[in-house]
Amino acid sequence: MDLADIRKKARAQRPRPLETSPAPAALIAESQEPGDLPSVLPDVGRFWNEIGTEQFATEEEYSQGLTESGRDKEVEQVQWLGFYLGKEEYALDIEVVSELIKPRALTELPQVPDYVCGIITLRGEVIPVVDLKKRLGLESDGHCDVDLLRIVVCDGKEQRVGLLVDRISQVVRLPVDEIEKPHLVGDNPATAFIQGVGRKQGRMLIQLCPEKAIAIEEGVGN
Repeated sequence: MDLADIRKKARAQRPRPLETSPAPAALIAESQEPGDLPSVLPDVGRFWNEIGTEQFATEEEYSQGLTESGRDKEVEQVQWLGFYLGKEEYALDIEVVSELIKPRALTELPQVPDYVCGIITLRGEVIPVVDLKKRLGLESDGHCDVDLLRIVVCDGKEQRVGLLVDRISQVVRLPVDEIEKPHLVGDNPATAFIQGVGRKQGRMLIQLCPEKAIAIEEGVGN
């Protein structure tokens, strides 16, 4: 036997590689136990092409959403009720305000400070009403619209007190860390009632200390 015949015989006896084919998908699904990895992995590229990407946020948008959500949870905010006394806008923490009502007939009282307008009866409850402009020592500009006057009924430690204001502006929400401490200068008596200063859309709101605003001094007559 020559060399060519020997090589031909060796090639004929060499084992052929096994031919494999992926199992049918239905068979894989039936034979898998829960938690087993699939025997045939899907074509990931084709999968994403089929579902499209227009339904999903980009990674940048997703990260930004998480950041903003976290910021909303971290930033403490307060709500103020804004109102006007003359041309200045003041505010009270909304938590001390129980309701807003229109002015009504008052019963005057003797031997009370001049800023106490009198008392009203609200659903059987006697409530003293304070002219807040007089309480703060502010001068009247004489341009008050009586149709816009409101009484802000506030919760006190012992009783509710109504504060007469020129008009209501709106309820605003402010981050606590953006509320400025007042710089009390001058001899204006209103400075003793100021608790903080907030800014909203270019407007400045002067926050009043509710305890001081509704306090009625005793033993002071007209």
